[in-house]
Amino acid sequence: MGRVLDDGIALFRLSFKRVIPFSLIGAGLMALPSILAPDLASFGSSIGTGEAPQLGSFIPMMLGLWFVAVLAYQIAYAIVMLKMVQSAEDNPYSSEKNVFANSVIKGLVLFIPTILYLIVLFLSSMAFLIPAVILGLSMCLYMPLVVLQNTGAFRSLGESHRLIWGNWWRTATIITVPFILMSVLAICVYGIWGIAMTFDKAFLTGQVPVGLQLANAAVTSLSTPMLVAVMIVQMHDLKLRREGADLADRLAS
Repeated sequence: MGRVLDDGIALFRLSFKRVIPFSLIGAGLMALPSILAPDLASFGSSIGTGEAPQLGSFIPMMLGLWFVAVLAYQIAYAIVMLKMVQSAEDNPYSSEKNVFANSVIKGLVLFIPTILYLIVLFLSSMAFLIPAVILGLSMCLYMPLVVLQNTGAFRSLGESHRLIWGNWWRTATIITVPFILMSVLAICVYGIWGIAMTFDKAFLTGQVPVGLQLANAAVTSLSTPMLVAVMIVQMHDLKLRREGADLADRLAS
């Protein structure tokens, strides 16, 4: 586990300057729907009988914004991964043109497994929290599998589950480290904002201030490359372990 984390941190440090602009763009795009769209929760709590059609008109706009934001975020996510491994000898995306062109394609392909991933999480969470956590982790490598291994959109979730299932606790321990970092950074941002600006407006109106949303996006953009780097190294480590186990089984038979 220590070697995977060390390699992940080394990859993060090596590629940080190269990927941070795209990580910032991706995080900013994901924050835009919350900033631009009306706050449906607070709007719905005060809606009158004659205003129901007005609320319905906002829903397509909100869904459209989220659709565009998720798609753009996935393209930015693919750019981050491809640029991280751009210097690797076995990386076929050697030029900047190839990186951006393939990132657009991969971002489009990722939309299918992302929707399926969210559906599985939603259905499993209806049963209990633990199944959602187990399945969520076991399928979390679908993005690097699609982007870096050219795994099919539908096959990527099953392939991620196949790689992680026998090493679930090991993977959980490794992936937890960047998640802890992300949580600590987020807590610091919210704590500093709470001291400086107070949360009165958020509590009274149900709306998160734009400045806090942008600060949270900045934190996400800083921590996401670390998570991506660790996931890339973990994916390769699990593939080596799985291929070694498969080879041992074939020799034994």
